Amino acid sequence: MEIEQICRVFGVLHRHSLDHIAGFARELGISAVECIFLLFVFANEGINQERLSALLTIDKSATAKAMKSLERAGFIERTRSGQDRRAKIVFSTPKARAVQPLIKANLRAYMEAVTREVSPGDLDITLRTIEAVTNRLPGRP
Repeated sequence: MEIEQICRVFGVLHRHSLDHIAGFARELGISAVECIFLLFVFANEGINQERLSALLTIDKSATAKAMKSLERAGFIERTRSGQDRRAKIVFSTPKARAVQPLIKANLRAYMEAVTREVSPGDLDITLRTIEAVTNRLPGRP
């Protein structure tokens, strides 16, 4: 596979996915990136902000900005860590948990639509391969 083809495929997938997420996130009053953060907070209640940054490979300042926005919108609460007073621990709010099924259903429907023609075996191999590539990226934890 040529490098241009690899770049195109990853770029198209990334942009299309963000556009889709932005569509329903807008209805919630948040951005696509904030929606992704929220999804990971749901899966990791009580995660500290630094670990969240590392998990998503997003710099700490961008994470702090997104967390502040989500907090203002009433979707998350942040508290200081008992072990490290500098660290902020993140939890979803009842408002966020109320829209969690909508977010997950929307993402599930999107993934089913874009992978409809792909066999479960091929999808598993593709995801494992992309995960292996992602784990080799510089700066990944």
